[in-house]
Formats: sequence, C-alpha cells, structure tokens
Amino acid sequence: MVAQRGRKGRAMLLRGMLCLIAVALAVPAAARETGRRATLSGKIDPNSDYAKFVRRLRDGDTAIDYAAFRLSFTKLPDYDGLDRLDTAPAYAALRERKVGLALDIAVKRLDVAYVDIDAHLIAVAVYRMMGLPDKAEEATAIARGLMTALRATGDGKGPQTAYRPILLGEEYLLANASGLRVAGREELRGHDVLRVVDPKTGAKSDIWFDSAGFSANTPAPAP
Repeated sequence: MVAQRGRKGRAMLLRGMLCLIAVALAVPAAARETGRRATLSGKIDPNSDYAKFVRRLRDGDTAIDYAAFRLSFTKLPDYDGLDRLDTAPAYAALRERKVGLALDIAVKRLDVAYVDIDAHLIAVAVYRMMGLPDKAEEATAIARGLMTALRATGDGKGPQTAYRPILLGEEYLLANASGLRVAGREELRGHDVLRVVDPKTGAKSDIWFDSAGFSANTPAPAP
C-alpha cells in the first residue's frame, strides 16, 4: 500500500510538470530559503563541458542544447548510468510538507547529477510549496528540456529505435510520465525492456532502451 501511494505521487508530479502542485501550501517564513542551490561536486572538472552547462543553467540560462548537456554528463570520468536517485524519501517529505528535507535531497543529487530529471521535478514541487514561482518555473524549464531531449533519442518501440537514457532512472521516468505502470524489466542484448501496463485499459506493451552505456567510465551512445 505504501509503495502504491508512492507510485501515484510520483506519477502525479511527472505528468504535471507545469502544475505539479495545484495549491500552494502554507510554509513558515523561515523555510523560504533561496540560497540552497546545487553546486558542483569536487570530483567534477570545473572546466568540463558539463560544468559549463551547469553554470549556465544556475545563472538562469535555460535555453541550452539539452542533448549536448546530457551527452557531456556521460563524458565525466566517474560517469555511471546505473546510479539512481532514491526518490521515496523526497516524496514522503513532500507528503508530510517537510519542504526543507525534500529540497536537501534534490540539491544533493543535483550537485553530482544536474541532468537528473527526477531531482529537478522534486525541486519544482518544493519551490511551488514555498511560494517561489520564479524558481519553480526555472526548474520546470530544465526538467522539460531534459525530458524532450530524452524523448528525441528514439520511440522505444523496438531495439532499432530504442530510447537512449543516460541514467537508469530515466527508464522508469518515461513510463511514469506516460501514465504507464511498470510490471517488469528484462535485460536483452545490450537493451533494457520495461514491460508496462496501461492502468486505464489494461493494455500491455514494451518500452525498449539502449543500455549499452550503463557502466562506469563507458560513455552512453551518442544521440
């Protein structure tokens, strides 16, 4: 039951990028912090293309090449596509209106993976709860740009047109954003296949992902 509630909360946030939180919640003034912005992990080369993209985004320039930004992340020496954000604590914090905790989780994740769409979506929800529409809009633009770039890598209908995620979490993100329930996952010849079900119709289908780049120090396939 707890897991089911978590999935529903996650799907609600993903499908409503522009209206993740319909009603702003009352938050104490002390919680309206604007200074906790993601920084770059000390392990990341500040002169790398990835770092340059991050600095532009942090400066408010959301009109970047998101496909190139995603690819730049895979070029980092410590890149590992299997790394995945555990969103459960963040969504639990949001349900309990613990915005500070949820924001901490998002910021810490963005410090090491500013390409993580889930983390940006959590930030969107937090900023809306805190009554910070400008910051919420900025985070929404980044999440939308990253999602659009991911969708442009394929259609997921088969191995030849498989999506090319750069993080394992993106597989589940696409399924949830489409309102589908993941019933299983299988690894086939360098591909991951999510077995999904449409909860409204009961229709079953597969979503294919090219997972060849999901290992440390091995760049993901170029878009």
